[in-house]
Amino acid sequence: MIVYRGFTLIELLIVIVIISILAGLLFPVFARVREKGRQSACMNNQRQIVMAIQMNAHDNEEKMPDAGKVWSAINLPAGTLLCQSSATQANSYVYNNFVANTSLAKIADASEMPLTIDGRHQESTVPATYANVAYTAADIVYRHDKTVIVGYCDGHVKRVPSVDLIPGLQAQLGCDEMTGVTVDDDSGHACTGTLNNNMTWVAGKTGGALHGDGISSYVSLADSTTLNSLHQGSYTLSVWFDPDDTPSGTSLDANDGAYALLMKSGASLGLRYNHAGTVSFIHECGGQEVSVTSSTSLTIGAWSLITGVVNSGQRTLLLYINGSQARYLDLSATAPPYDSGTSPWYIGIANPGAAQTQWCARGAFDDVRLYNRAVTPAEISAMCP
Repeated sequence: MIVYRGFTLIELLIVIVIISILAGLLFPVFARVREKGRQSACMNNQRQIVMAIQMNAHDNEEKMPDAGKVWSAINLPAGTLLCQSSATQANSYVYNNFVANTSLAKIADASEMPLTIDGRHQESTVPATYANVAYTAADIVYRHDKTVIVGYCDGHVKRVPSVDLIPGLQAQLGCDEMTGVTVDDDSGHACTGTLNNNMTWVAGKTGGALHGDGISSYVSLADSTTLNSLHQGSYTLSVWFDPDDTPSGTSLDANDGAYALLMKSGASLGLRYNHAGTVSFIHECGGQEVSVTSSTSLTIGAWSLITGVVNSGQRTLLLYINGSQARYLDLSATAPPYDSGTSPWYIGIANPGAAQTQWCARGAFDDVRLYNRAVTPAEISAMCP
């Protein structure tokens, strides 16, 4: 008689354990292979989207599409707009608002300027925004193994660990909150601004703005390693300013001798509005203060874009008013940049509580930006609609 022997319980348990171990080893491999496939499909989607946007620009006098019309203008199949890693979205991508309506000739480095990005943004009315358009770093979604796929203005597409909507932008305070005591940093670098001493919300150049009382109000920017050393190389400072009046003091040593627009604590680095209504850009090199001052005055009660640029490679200090170069200085004979340590950056004041050179500003501020590179003349011109 033949006796059939079955598996013992121990043998079954061993088999189950072996299968579990193999599954634990293979399932992550399968998941990675699946994600690689999704990444490839997503990159192909963005290549097609970028190509369609470029073709639209070429058909419209070399001008990038409007943010509110871009998706209807390129009119691509629904499948091309869908990333399988974000299957719940009808459109898985966002268009960079900072290139909207921009002439291709004004994009300084098309290989570094993002055009389309993995992201999500819903349309809103306050402030007015369009769906699937990136306005801040919060609209970017890192959905591919904590990385993001980006299509650039020159046509190439790649996966990167991080991306700035504007290359080199280290802080951007849009000032559109209209409530609360903090201002978000739209660049994504967490350089949040804090309102101090009756800094108030008002209507701005676009959306909201902040108004200084000229007595003690100001905004302080959060500590940042990048901002601390910003002036050690090439950098750019930019702010929209609407002055209520001109500073009453005639001496720069006095607290009311100037209005600080965007300055690092110490009154020796940044943008300053003077008693004569002119604007100065101040840079400090090894303890030596160097500056350039505009020859014309700002208009009281009107918005002006003030931009200061240091190009360490070309050794130049430049000041722009409303997109036009106002002053230029050769820095070739100056000492290395001064290390001011962790002293903070301020909007609307130079030295809070100081006996001299407080320079508390009376006027409104909007769209404050700090870059760790020298912004080009074309980019500055594009900031002025």
